[in-house]
Order: sequence, then C-alpha cells, then structure tokens
Amino acid sequence: MKTLTLLTILIANAFSQAEVNADIASRYIWRGLASGNSPAIQPSIEYSNLGLNIGAWASYSISSVESMNVENDFYLSTSIGGLDITLTDYYFPISGELFTMDTHTFELMLNYSYLVDLTLATNIYNDDQYSTYMQISKEIDGLTLFVGGVVSKSEYYGNKEPAIIELGAKASKGQFSVSYVLNPNDKKNYLTLVYSFK
Repeated sequence: MKTLTLLTILIANAFSQAEVNADIASRYIWRGLASGNSPAIQPSIEYSNLGLNIGAWASYSISSVESMNVENDFYLSTSIGGLDITLTDYYFPISGELFTMDTHTFELMLNYSYLVDLTLATNIYNDDQYSTYMQISKEIDGLTLFVGGVVSKSEYYGNKEPAIIELGAKASKGQFSVSYVLNPNDKKNYLTLVYSFK
C-alpha cells in the first residue's frame, strides 16, 4: 500500500511539472518566413524540473495538398540569471528519417531582457554557414514591436547578404493573438491569427 501511495505521489508530482499546449495558426510564419499557405495545428509538450525544461513542438498543415509541410522540433532550455539559453533540434520529416543526423539542424539561442528583449540564435550543427539570426523586441502598452535579421549570407534563411527578414508587431487578447510581419528581404507581408488552448 505504501509503495502504491509513493508511486501515486511521484506520478502526480511529475504531471504537475508537465505542460501541454496546442495552437491553431491561420498560417505558420517563423522569423519572417512562411511555411505553406494553409492554417496549421501546433501541439507542444514540456517537462520542467530543477530549472531545466525539455520539450517537443510540432506544426502540421491542415491542407492535404501541404500534408508534407511538417516540422517536429525538440528543445532543451534553462536560465542563468537573466539569460535564457535554448538548444533546439529542428527536424523536418520530409528531409529524411528521424535517426539520420543530417536531417537535423541544431541551434543555440540566447535571450536576454533588459529594457528590451534581445535574441541571438546561431545554427551550430548541419549548417556550414553557421547562420545567425538576431532580434530586438519591445512591448509598449500591450503591443510588442520587433525587428529581426540575419547577420550574413545564409542559404538556411534564403538571403544572399545580411538582411532584415522580419519587421512587425504583435498583440494579444485572451487566448487570441494577431501578428503583422513584413519581410523586407522577400518583399512579402503576413497578417496572422493564432488561438492558443493554454
């Protein structure tokens, strides 16, 4: 009986540190780049313990025409002082099997907040150009303004020279958020709606 009680407590404690979420996005836009033209369902799960977060996130297009437009990422994150550190494994099933390492791209991202939010993200595996993305953002009266760019030529982001790839604003109300994103490099813009089941 004691063993069963202990097991129940351990399971309850584990679930208390686990989070599940799902978003429905009118279109999946990432760093000024569009992944398909259709709405997407984006589930995620995260487990946190001792200051370490381990999670998985995915995006699935609801269009049968774009059914191969799938992304399935894994990440590990922690914080040291005011610095957030995240290691992400970007995996696109269309590029090959899960356990083939050349189908994965690993990125190391640092985020620091002081007056503004600063983000620096560099591909550290499976990208010979070590593509590096930088973003600065600031929330003003519920509106988050942001600008992000790539610091050098990058096949990964599709730019031939250093470029601003996103410039925009985001606002939220309840479980809804709306973002306007302009990609000056591609000369494209997007207005997207996301509903979160948090």
